Amino acid sequence: MNADVAPSGYLRGAVQTWGSREDFPGRTFAESDRIIGNLLSHWVTWKDEEKIGYQGRPMMLRVQMKQAKLFGFEFQE
Repeated sequence: MNADVAPSGYLRGAVQTWGSREDFPGRTFAESDRIIGNLLSHWVTWKDEEKIGYQGRPMMLRVQMKQAKLFGFEFQE
């Protein structure tokens, strides 16, 4: 993530199977670690775990933000 997040704000991520309305177990907004600060390159993590663990399936990343600007993101294997 490339983002600028105010100290009183946050950025969180959740992962879903493409076309589904349910988050992957362990990869929900509630389990996402709060991202704050002006960050050029930061991993979205869930309880300090960065791997999504669902390779080979189409997925989408949902982003929840408060007092934040998101400039870009990238998936890596």
